[in-house]
Amino acid sequence: RDYAPRRSVAVHVLSRRQSINPFRKFKAPVQAVSFLPSEPEKFCVLTRRGISLYNLVQGTLIKRIKVERGQLSCVAFHHAPENRNLLVGTWGKEVLWYDLDLGLKPYQQLRNHYTAVRTVAFHSKPTTYPLFATAGDDGRVLVYHGTVFDDYSKNAMIVPLKILKGHWVRQHMGVLSCQFHSSLPWLFTSGADGRVFCWVE
Repeated sequence: RDYAPRRSVAVHVLSRRQSINPFRKFKAPVQAVSFLPSEPEKFCVLTRRGISLYNLVQGTLIKRIKVERGQLSCVAFHHAPENRNLLVGTWGKEVLWYDLDLGLKPYQQLRNHYTAVRTVAFHSKPTTYPLFATAGDDGRVLVYHGTVFDDYSKNAMIVPLKILKGHWVRQHMGVLSCQFHSSLPWLFTSGADGRVFCWVE
């Protein structure tokens, strides 16, 4: 199977109405892309086997994380100014929490889904709502309390909060996307069943 069209990444500059291809083609299909929340000049590309962080202004590779087992599916960055924590979902039922200050190995591995993890999300106001969520093809959404401390000597604290059930599984696909409200502790999810939910307190 030819994955060539999925191995390139285009960046769209809206102010110039221009699209550019700043990277060479990747060896593996691209699964997800993301700008870092507080550093928009930095950009993350997720392939099935690794994570690459780039500085778009300098055109340089900042860091590369290779995953030895499992295939990656989705990524989300914590909205702290340092952007040192990120979540990565895998097709192998796992959610990996990376603290880049601790190295290139996962700080935590969460194995609470029964099937592939499709989407992960942090709340954009972590000091007010230190929340993150994971969702997958088992039709479940898992919500956690995840506190990241300013003191670098303290590791992130992760506490499971709720399991949200409501989406139906269709053709082996469950929850396809989840996203927190920008200023409230609400969570929006969409599923393969064609339904969109808003989960509130």
